[in-house]
Amino acid sequence: MKGRRWRSEEDQLLKETVLRTIQNGGTQLKAFAEVGKKLGRTPGACGFRWNAVLRQMDPASYQEAKRKRVYRQLRKNREMQIDCFVKVKEVLEKIEKERNRLQSRVNELKQMLVAKKEDYQRLTKENEDLQKQQLSLQSYREEVRERYKELLRLFQLLQPHFKTDENLKRLETSVDTKMDSTT
Repeated sequence: MKGRRWRSEEDQLLKETVLRTIQNGGTQLKAFAEVGKKLGRTPGACGFRWNAVLRQMDPASYQEAKRKRVYRQLRKNREMQIDCFVKVKEVLEKIEKERNRLQSRVNELKQMLVAKKEDYQRLTKENEDLQKQQLSLQSYREEVRERYKELLRLFQLLQPHFKTDENLKRLETSVDTKMDSTT
C-alpha cells in the first residue's frame, strides 16, 4: 500500500510516541520503529512524516520534549550522585566505627602489655632474689658439712676418752639426725 495518505489519528500517534520517547531518553528511530509496527508502515516512512511535516507544525512541543529529557537526565545524574554520596558516607561511617573499635582494642592490648611487663619485671626480681637465697643456702650447707666433718674428726680424736664405742655411735647418730633436719 505505497503512498497511502496519513490520517490525523496516525499523525497524532506518531507525534505522541516520538515526543514521549524523546522525553524518556529514547531515540527518534526507536519511536519510528514502534509506530511503524502499529500502523503497518516502515520506520523510514514514519521518520519522513515526522521530519517533513509534524515537527515543523509544532516545533515548541519538540523543544519541550528535548528540554524534559535533559532535565530528567540531570535529575537522574543528581540522584545518582546523591546516592553515591550517601553510600560513601555510610562506608565512611562504617570505617570510622571499625577504626574506633580497633583503636579501643589497641588501647586494651597496650594496657595488657604494660601489665605483663610489670609482671615480668616483678617475676624477674623475685627469681633473682630466689637465686640469691638458693646460693646462700648452698653456701650455708657447705659450711655446715665442713663443721660436721670437723666435729667428726674431733670425736674420733676424743674417742679414746670415751668408755665405749656405743656412746660414740649414739653421739654420731644424734648429730646426723640434727644435721639432716637442718638441711
